[in-house]
Amino acid sequence: MLVGAAGLRAQCPTLFDYYGNAVAAPQWFSCTGNNFVLVGATPQAVGNFTIDWGDGSPIYVGGSLA
Repeated sequence: MLVGAAGLRAQCPTLFDYYGNAVAAPQWFSCTGNNFVLVGATPQAVGNFTIDWGDGSPIYVGGSLA
């Protein structure tokens, strides 16, 4: 079981959320109604990744985060 849990964890790296906390399911907020830049930062190295925005737009594919 431990190996499976470690494999699952590798699929869900922690990212810094709006408040600067490293979490597995970050949330960000913008209350201005204007465009903003979303910065994906992580306390660990991350290889290739994808982001499904959930709005029907194409899935974003990235090279790495460090």
